[in-house]
Amino acid sequence: MTDTIFTVQTPGNPNENDGVDIVMGTVFTPAVNGTVTGIRWYFPVTPIVGTVIGALYTWTSDASGALLEQANFVAPVAATWNVVAINQAVTAGNYYIAVVYSPNRYVVSGGFFNGTTITNGALTAPADDNIIPRHNGKFAQNVGGLTFPGSFFNGNNFFADVTFEPESTDVAPTGITLTTSLGAPAVADSSMESDPDSVTLPLTFGAPTVSGATTPPALVNINLAVPGFAQIVTGVGACIVDALDQTPAGAPCRQCLLLPTQQVPWDNCGPCDDISCSGQVALAIRSVYGSDTFPQPATGKTWAKCTPRWWVARVVASVTRCVPTIDELGAPPSCAAELAAAIILENDRAAVRQAIACCLSQIYAELPPRIGAWFIDASNTVGELGGCAGSETEFVIGVQACPCPG
Repeated sequence: MTDTIFTVQTPGNPNENDGVDIVMGTVFTPAVNGTVTGIRWYFPVTPIVGTVIGALYTWTSDASGALLEQANFVAPVAATWNVVAINQAVTAGNYYIAVVYSPNRYVVSGGFFNGTTITNGALTAPADDNIIPRHNGKFAQNVGGLTFPGSFFNGNNFFADVTFEPESTDVAPTGITLTTSLGAPAVADSSMESDPDSVTLPLTFGAPTVSGATTPPALVNINLAVPGFAQIVTGVGACIVDALDQTPAGAPCRQCLLLPTQQVPWDNCGPCDDISCSGQVALAIRSVYGSDTFPQPATGKTWAKCTPRWWVARVVASVTRCVPTIDELGAPPSCAAELAAAIILENDRAAVRQAIACCLSQIYAELPPRIGAWFIDASNTVGELGGCAGSETEFVIGVQACPCPG
């Protein structure tokens, strides 16, 4: 899955020209190890005369960094995104700058990074807020060629971007036995009684309670034999429901914690004849594994006397709603009905991502230093299936279970 820093954002000023050349950069950090496979830039409306260069630098300070790789854009298309391929491994938590050199024209959105951090998938471009790395939206003008962009002004965004391929972290390591004890699952509603694969645990999400200990007690109905995961997941669930309550559509009445082996039943999102209560919120733990370096799995390894330094869980939060479909005569829904449904689904997606980020920040802030780590991965659209559609957002949480030496 390829990540980029920017998604739907486009330049406020798509055709600037100061009469001199310009180098533009966006500071970013990956949450996981991976490879930058390209430099991406939104080209101005007027075609550029001359060679445009894409490059990747390390970030050492606002004034310095090392060039890792560069390449020339070939036959770019005006007024849209263009990508030039590179191949550079990058390390989780380190800072880099996506850089573009233009001999004349450029694009910009003024004040874009002022107090605003952009996160998409595993990539985060920090705000221009005087906190390390302090400034974003870097540039340099009248320099005669590619160089590190050491200047900054007003948090401007010049739309220098990357394409990024995260390393796979979904393969569970060998030699680890995880036991799951969830008790006897209850049937959430009568429509699911004949489908044992869709049985869910009815869950009332409670507010997170973080004691600061590395091994907080497990909550009722779920015990993953991993310190803190039950508390973190149910706490995030409470935050998501609260955030959805603030949207115009409100939170769906159906709220489920899925068994670790189950998939979300996308074709069952509640009583669609009751719009005020239709829909489903679900959290599913996709995988749990040991790691010596968060969030990479420690493959081919067993621990004789000590657990791994990290237990890591990949969790998916999903929201589905009833959406308009063709009627009994085969007629499609109206454009107005489809637009209204799309707005609700987009509000849900945004609310879930914000809730996860705010809740995990709060929970991990109360843990001792270096005990926990987390990041939010991509949000994907799901459905329509059985009259239901929505989105799922994956996030990764880690708890240091054992301070092994060496």
